[in-house]
Amino acid sequence: MMLVLVFTGAGWCQPSTSRSVIVDGRFERGLKVYDPAPGRHVQRGIIGLHPADDAPPVWGLAQWHSRFSLAGAEAAAVDGGVRFDDPAKSVKFGPTDVEGRRRVDLTLALNGRREYDGHLRQAGQAWPHLLVEQRFDDPPRVTKLSALRLQVQCRLIRAAGERTERWSDALHAAQFQLFLTVQNRNPDSPGHGDYLWFGVPMYDSRHRFAHAHAAKDQSTADKPGTGKFIYSLPGQQVSPQSAHDGAWITINLDLLPEINRAMALARQRGFLKNSPDPADFYISGMNMGWEVTAPLDVAMQVRDLSLTASEP
Repeated sequence: MMLVLVFTGAGWCQPSTSRSVIVDGRFERGLKVYDPAPGRHVQRGIIGLHPADDAPPVWGLAQWHSRFSLAGAEAAAVDGGVRFDDPAKSVKFGPTDVEGRRRVDLTLALNGRREYDGHLRQAGQAWPHLLVEQRFDDPPRVTKLSALRLQVQCRLIRAAGERTERWSDALHAAQFQLFLTVQNRNPDSPGHGDYLWFGVPMYDSRHRFAHAHAAKDQSTADKPGTGKFIYSLPGQQVSPQSAHDGAWITINLDLLPEINRAMALARQRGFLKNSPDPADFYISGMNMGWEVTAPLDVAMQVRDLSLTASEP
C-alpha cells in the first residue's frame, strides 16, 4: 500500500492511501483453464511459467464456445517465454525480462478461421472467447474512492483475414476489451448481487477506434444475455493511438468519473432499481481478452497491467 500526502491551498490534508486491486498483474502464477462449455467455471488444468502449489493462480482463463481446449496443452519454449497451444488458440507468457527489469508479458491469440472451419459465422451461432478473468478478494467501494487508475500497455500482434461475400459488421468482428464488474455487495440490500458492466475497449476490427456503447446486454439468438447494463468507453478516450497500427499503446486512465456516470445513466434507463444507494457498489472483478465472431486470426500482447484504488 502506498501513502500519499495531499496538499491544497488550505494546507496539508489527511494522507490518502493507494492499493493495487489486481493480484498478480504480471501473470507469474499462471492461469486456471476453464472448460469451454459455458455456464459454469469448471477447472480443467493450469498453464503458466512455473505453476506451484504454494502460489496457485488467481487468474482464470475462459475459452467459452471454443471447439478446442487449452487444458492439458504442453509448454513450448519460445522467444524468452513459454507458449501453450491448441488447434485454434494460444497463450504465451513472456518475454520475462524486458528493458532491464523483470516483468511478464501475456499474449492471447485466437484463430477464428479454425474455430469457424473457414466459414462465416451465421446468425444464431455462438462465438469463441479467450479471456483472463479475476474476482477481487478485497474489492474497493466506489463511494470510498478518490480515483481508480487503470494502467496497461498493449500491442496488436496479428489481425489476419479478409471480408468476403455476405460479411456483415453486425455479425462479424474481433474485439479485445477489458470489463470491470460494478456490483452491489451489500447483503442487506434488496438489490444484492445486481451489477453493471464497465468496458474499456482496446481493439475493434471494424473501427480504428471503438465506438462508445451504453445499452442492455440483450439475449439474442446468438447468446443468452445477462440483462445487465453495459457502458463502454469510446476508443479515443482510452488512448489517442489506434491498436490497428501495431505499435505499443499505453492506457493510463482514472476510471472513477466514468464509472459514476455509468451508474447514473444506468439508473436513468431503469436499471439498478433495487439498489438506490451508491455506497452498496464495489468493483468486484474483471475480465480481459478476445471475443471473435468472424474467421479472423488475431493476437494481442499486454504488459504492466494494474488497477490502483485511491482513497482520501
